[in-house]
Amino acid sequence: GLTIYPVKIETGSNDFVYVVEIPQSTTAHQVMANKDYRYYERLNFEVKRMEDYRIRDIMNRVKNPNIEVIFDKKKLDVTQNQHVYQLIVEVSNPGEILARCWKLFFTFPRLFDFDGDEKTILRDINSEFVNYRRQREVFEIEFNSKQVLFPKDKAAPSDYFDITYTINNHIFIKLREIQPIEWYLYADNMPPKKCEVIIPHCY
Repeated sequence: GLTIYPVKIETGSNDFVYVVEIPQSTTAHQVMANKDYRYYERLNFEVKRMEDYRIRDIMNRVKNPNIEVIFDKKKLDVTQNQHVYQLIVEVSNPGEILARCWKLFFTFPRLFDFDGDEKTILRDINSEFVNYRRQREVFEIEFNSKQVLFPKDKAAPSDYFDITYTINNHIFIKLREIQPIEWYLYADNMPPKKCEVIIPHCY
């Protein structure tokens, strides 16, 4: 995984510098010289002794999966007055350890126009892998894994539910006041992940 990039510089026609990209390690090594038996890490131009939590974190990279989630949008219809989008959710496993079981929980805003008509549509779900609840301001979606997620594999939870939403001038202005998508991701023994992302939109 080591990558070397040559970069030409202006000091001469044959002068280059080399940028070396070193991939993240999946383990740590003791220094055996002089019977040191400590762990070190390089931070920019420094070499420092590693703290206990850092050693544990690195050692666990080869034990636990590292699952990621991406929220995106697909444009369905565009008119002068409104844009209609579909929410796309993708879960991937960029690590080297397979995930046998995983669960994604997220919220999605319920959008309303001037007349109080809802512009977020969650279509009826007939799947044992999805649970959902309508709250006052958001939908709460819970997706349970359908299958093992092998290293470098991807899964598309949004294949099992259909969320479409319409953006018009009124909603676009109100979006600044609406809560972002909040998501939580669990997988085997991986430490839980959580984050907030801004609702995908454009107007």
